[in-house]
Amino acid sequence: MSYSRFLEYLDMGRVKKVDLYENGTIAIVEAVSPELGNRVQRVRVQLPGSSPELLQKFREKKIDFAAHSNVEDGGSVFLNLIGNLAFPLLLVGGLFLLSRRSQGGGMGGPGGPGGPMAFGKSKAKFQMEPNTGITFADVAGVDEAKQDFMEVWWIRIVEFLKRPERFTAVGARIPKGCLLVGPPGAIL
Repeated sequence: MSYSRFLEYLDMGRVKKVDLYENGTIAIVEAVSPELGNRVQRVRVQLPGSSPELLQKFREKKIDFAAHSNVEDGGSVFLNLIGNLAFPLLLVGGLFLLSRRSQGGGMGGPGGPGGPMAFGKSKAKFQMEPNTGITFADVAGVDEAKQDFMEVWWIRIVEFLKRPERFTAVGARIPKGCLLVGPPGAIL
């Protein structure tokens, strides 16, 4: 609302309340507007400054007015500052503790395994087996060793399957990846 329109509303008695801000240069005015069907509206008015004549006019028209300071006390400014910094400080402190924890215990440092920056880093390594061209059959005297190994191996697995309590008592488990090929009872 313009200042001249505000003065017109003030003279016609349509202004109900005035809140002054920034040393009396800004006013938030509650006024009855005939354009809106006599509803009360809140508008902002830029005032030329705080004049004693304007304040006297408010008193004559019995208008409720108040001046608000925009200066905050030091305690609330300090609390606002602490409140705004609390979350970032907690976040940085948490990341610091995580990086310190990952350095200890031989975990490999801040960028090592288990660190906060280790997301998506694979530790898998591809190792090719050397292809020498030598097979098990190429080794001399292997037939007897192979036969002995297979007999001992086969007997131990059959024994484990028949009496597992004997092996589990000492902490043994059945080998994973054991492939039994052939008809039942056949030794290869």
